[in-house]
Amino acid sequence: MEFPQKKLRRIAYSILNRLDEKGFLSCSVEEIAQEANTSPEIVEKVREKIMQFDPLGVGALNVKEYTILQLHDRGFKNVKNPGVFIKEHPEVKKILLPYPLYKYEDTKSPYVYPEIIIKIKGNELRVEVEENPILNFRVNKKYLELLQSPDLDKQTRKFLKEKYQKVLEFQRMLLKRRENIRKVAEFIAESQKDFLLGKNNFLVPITQKEAASQLNIPISTFNRIVKNKYADTPRGIFELRFFFKKAVGRFNSRVSEDELLLLIKEIVENENPQKPYSDEDIAIILKQKGINISRRSVRDKRAQLGIPPSFKRRRL
Repeated sequence: MEFPQKKLRRIAYSILNRLDEKGFLSCSVEEIAQEANTSPEIVEKVREKIMQFDPLGVGALNVKEYTILQLHDRGFKNVKNPGVFIKEHPEVKKILLPYPLYKYEDTKSPYVYPEIIIKIKGNELRVEVEENPILNFRVNKKYLELLQSPDLDKQTRKFLKEKYQKVLEFQRMLLKRRENIRKVAEFIAESQKDFLLGKNNFLVPITQKEAASQLNIPISTFNRIVKNKYADTPRGIFELRFFFKKAVGRFNSRVSEDELLLLIKEIVENENPQKPYSDEDIAIILKQKGINISRRSVRDKRAQLGIPPSFKRRRL
């Protein structure tokens, strides 16, 4: 991948870092432009160039754009509505792929490599960030020595220097990545301490957006950090996204959905079978515990637990 300007290379790296598992861009062009402090038009030019690389279409915004790109590459230059075109020419389906990374899809279960280790030390938690061996690399000493040679011609020296600067830039990106992963790992260890120490079976409800704000990390960067990365903890191996749950309730207490389900289950189990609680009764009991949710929400959670309505639970 060759981009003549350092700024354009950074934009290219940002685009490649935001690809989903199918090869589509997982955020908007405007979002990348804002983070790179540039215009959407410049980001779009870089993205269009990347889409021409192999595999074709990497960085496409959606299936429609990717399909149009494939058709144009096959010689159908004037197609603007791929749905209509394919309906009129069904034979082209045989030459189209569903998404950019389709040919590279691995049907085997991926190996999970925990980059974060959280251990118990006394009554505290210790965080370690393991370096992924895939990311370990170094510059061959031969090229460094060659770069220092007084006999090296100007053109070769310029070429080697540019490549070496790219390596240094990539190393800085990896260091920043490692720093952000550590910040998130330490945040998890602190905010979910009771769960990790086995003192509580429920997570403290906190969203990715709330955590990103507290850590002063852009939400798009935070989303990439917790996606497909794992932590080896005293409670088992979890994907980082596992530790971020939306709170339920808007009163004195914030609980996770798992804890709310258990509370509803316990309320029903302890009710008088001759006079079972209605959904409204359960909502009132929860409100007394500081959890303010509607009767309709109670009904939905009760149904989720497979608990029948009160008139079906009544025992004479």
